[in-house]
Amino acid sequence: MNFTYQSPQKSSLAPPRKFYSSLKIRALTRRYGLAVVVSLGLVYLGLFLPTVAHADKPTTTTVTLSEKHSLEFKTVAGSADGPSTIILSPTGAITTTGYGIVIRDRFDVGKYSVRGPHNATVLITLPNTVTLTNGASQATLSNFTSSPSGVGTLSNRGKLTIKVGATLTIPAGQAGGEYTGPMTIFVDLQ
Repeated sequence: MNFTYQSPQKSSLAPPRKFYSSLKIRALTRRYGLAVVVSLGLVYLGLFLPTVAHADKPTTTTVTLSEKHSLEFKTVAGSADGPSTIILSPTGAITTTGYGIVIRDRFDVGKYSVRGPHNATVLITLPNTVTLTNGASQATLSNFTSSPSGVGTLSNRGKLTIKVGATLTIPAGQAGGEYTGPMTIFVDLQ
């Protein structure tokens, strides 16, 4: 935007002077000033806005829960004389109270696989009760327990296995048959 200007007086003693033409600068400012300001603003915004770059695989921000094995009490028998309770701990230990008899003592704890961000902490929420049905007959699962209990930490590979146990309550005179019911487990990132 500078140029050489020679004064109208032709003097050989006076060297040519350099100066800025204010008219040209104003014209350029009107035409390009906004673009320059906007461009500079974007450059400055780019310098101050936080940016994240990853050189490896992107990290996961969600958690998935899948069933490895369902919670199963196998074969038990109730009594007409009174109710029965069978407690299955997350470690697989069995305790019975009341009139019930365990016919097949190989119960299966529920096993669930959690996947999510590496080393993340998750909150584990188990149901209060689940109603199991066989036609019109019902039994109840309650007092759910898990390992880990309440809060778990995913491994450095983003994995965790949750083992779940519960208490099965069989009413007196319960009809025989296969009892099933839905169970909901919540796993939330902390």
